[in-house]
Amino acid sequence: MAKNVIRILGILLGCMFCCTLASGQDKEIAEIASRLSSKIQSGGIRSIAVLGFSDAPLTDDFSNYVVKRLNLLLAGQVRDLRVINRTQVESAMRDAGIRTMGDIPPATLEGLGKRLGVTAVVTGVLHRLQRSRFAGCCGD
Repeated sequence: MAKNVIRILGILLGCMFCCTLASGQDKEIAEIASRLSSKIQSGGIRSIAVLGFSDAPLTDDFSNYVVKRLNLLLAGQVRDLRVINRTQVESAMRDAGIRTMGDIPPATLEGLGKRLGVTAVVTGVLHRLQRSRFAGCCGD
């Protein structure tokens, strides 16, 4: 579990989004989901929890949108992947006393992953860019 937490955590920490055009956002989220799908399949990951993202300059609504889109896209792209729903993730976070999103220590993520019964946890930070262009993700 620790290896997968760190690997998947590292995938999204560098992801950046521009929040000017909805179609651009969806395209960027789809590209991230595609790259995550490849990493998930090559890593033999069978279950995953996508946490909310830290997005101080943005809104919680946008973070929630990204989580929902990633959950749907990952479930559709990775055969037999079990994706934990948002309600279960939030409940487990409350039970574990986790109140923040984004930059959560790996040991805390590992405990949350065990609590949820998943082999990987996805989390990260969203950054606002001035241009409507994908900036990078997944170790690129």
